[in-house]
Amino acid sequence: MVAPTSSTPTPAYFNNVALGEGATKVIVPLSSSTLDEAIDGAQALAGHTFDIVEWRLDFFDSAPEIQPCLHLAALLTARVGHPILATFRTSREGGNKDIDDDAYTELLSTLAISGSVSAVDVEISRGHVVTERVVRSARDAGVPIVGSFHDFTGTPDVGAIVAQLIHARDAGCDVAKAAYMPRSARDVAHLLEATAIAHEELEIPVITMAMGPLGVVSRAAGAVFGSAATFASVGQASAPGQIPVDDLLPVLRSIDSWSKPAS
Repeated sequence: MVAPTSSTPTPAYFNNVALGEGATKVIVPLSSSTLDEAIDGAQALAGHTFDIVEWRLDFFDSAPEIQPCLHLAALLTARVGHPILATFRTSREGGNKDIDDDAYTELLSTLAISGSVSAVDVEISRGHVVTERVVRSARDAGVPIVGSFHDFTGTPDVGAIVAQLIHARDAGCDVAKAAYMPRSARDVAHLLEATAIAHEELEIPVITMAMGPLGVVSRAAGAVFGSAATFASVGQASAPGQIPVDDLLPVLRSIDSWSKPAS
């Protein structure tokens, strides 16, 4: 897969997967509403090549109840065989349901200290208090935190994108993630330029993407600009523009082979 061209940040370890080191990592979502669907979804992942599973708790009917989530986390850890990134994406950032701050904080903090997930995602837009509590719990448990931001309405300028990624770093997160909806090819170019700047300036890995059809190039070639991972689908996609993983891998390998310096 594609190796970043600039300086390498301090990697974030999702178990034995070093995000931000070497080739870009491929993350696939698991978006199931019931325990049985989640088990079937985990089985469907077998035979596909990828690095990390993003477990989308906002699709799970029983979330944010703690015990059902802990039970399913343990089952997935036993069955998936890959690191699990626990994510509750709220509706205001393109997710499947809403949740209040206390329930959001308790769920992510409990999962972080449970030993059943490899990393947690926290939405930076929820504010300093929520982010600090989740980061503290995850840090105490030795679990990396992805600080994320999603905007389905448009794409800001380069400086604003870089500032958002820096904000995630300053909040104590181990990985800074930002996704935007482009309205033009120029928006995608802004996203990629901001990615290159953040990759050079931040000491943590960054993950960026432009969503929708216009943003496909950012998912396939983002690592050339410094994005440490890309999201691809097995079955149901969790965001617009995700490419099926079996279609994406040959593209990543082709870009990798042609982007390496000549010896």
